[in-house]
Amino acid sequence: PAELVVGKRSGHRQPYDPAKVERGVRLAVKNRPVDASLVTAIGEEVDRAARELGPELDTDQVGRLVLERLEPLDEVAYLRFASVHRSFDDAAEFAREAGRLRNGGSGSTGGRDAERSLTSPDRDPQSSPIR
Repeated sequence: PAELVVGKRSGHRQPYDPAKVERGVRLAVKNRPVDASLVTAIGEEVDRAARELGPELDTDQVGRLVLERLEPLDEVAYLRFASVHRSFDDAAEFAREAGRLRNGGSGSTGGRDAERSLTSPDRDPQSSPIR
C-alpha cells in the first residue's frame, strides 16, 4: 500500500500509523463494555477510509474518522476521544458536547447496532459498518 502522511497541527508531517489510531481507540474504550474485536475493526475501518482520502491527511481528518465510528458505539468512549482530539478548552465545552449526545446527536443505541454491524458475517467489507 502507498504510504500515507499525516500533517500535525504543529506543521510537522509524519507517516500515518494505524497502530497509533488503535491505541487511541483502546484508551477511549478502556473499562467500557466494548469488545476488543470492535477496537480492531474500528482501526481497520479508519485505516481503509484514511487510504481512500490519502495520500496526505491531517490529524483532524483522522480524528473525525475515529469519532464517526465511536459515536454510535459508546458515548463515553466518544467523549474521551473527543476531549483529546478536539482539545476542549474547558468543562463547559465538554458539557456542550455531552449535551449534544444526550439530546440525540449520536443516534446511539448503546452500541448494540454498531456492534452487530461490525460483527455481521454478511457485511460488505468495503463499506463502513458504523455510520
